[in-house]
This record gives sequence, C-alpha cells and structure tokens, in this order.
Amino acid sequence: MSVYYMSKNILLEEKWIFHCINIDKILRYFIMKLDKKNIKKILINVNPKINSFINKKNINLTDNGLLDSLMIIKFISEIENLTKKKIKINKINRNSFANIESILEFLKK
Repeated sequence: MSVYYMSKNILLEEKWIFHCINIDKILRYFIMKLDKKNIKKILINVNPKINSFINKKNINLTDNGLLDSLMIIKFISEIENLTKKKIKINKINRNSFANIESILEFLKK
C-alpha cells in the first residue's frame, strides 16, 4: 500500500499502520536473533574496550573489568529493548556474563 492511498482514506491508513507494526515485530525477531554476532555488537556498544578482547577464548569479561555491574544493566536493558522480552534477573550470577557463551546460556533461560 502506498502513501498516496493512505492519505485518501483513514481506514486504509489505520490498516497500514497496524500492518507496519506487525511487520516491525516480525523483522525485529529475525534481525535481532540472539546469536554470538549480535551479542558481540551489543557488548561493544556497551563498552567499546571489549572489542579488542571479545574474540579471545580465555578472557573473563567480568573478572577483567570489561563488564561491571552498570554495564551489565545497560546490556540487559539493550537486550530487553531489542527483543521486547523481560529478562529474568533473579538467575544472574557473576559467571552469567563471563563470556559470550555464558551470556547466550543465560539469555536462553
């Protein structure tokens, strides 16, 4: 449906808006798939210093100060905003954010 038709008829405009909202939810689901690549992007957004350490296997993000408690809150907020899902924070422990794999495991709970 084009913008031209929307301006002619309010009913068509309302249907178009509803259609766009649903498409947005579907696109968000496919675009914001919680995989390693997207988790890395969010972590780098939260703390750009993580970029040089993110691919190292034996790095612990929390023990090495790359993720502190405020950064974890910002990370959780970003995930909740992107996925529109509430994260169960009562299951968080220090190891939940040690590396990408532990973050993915935590988010699957």
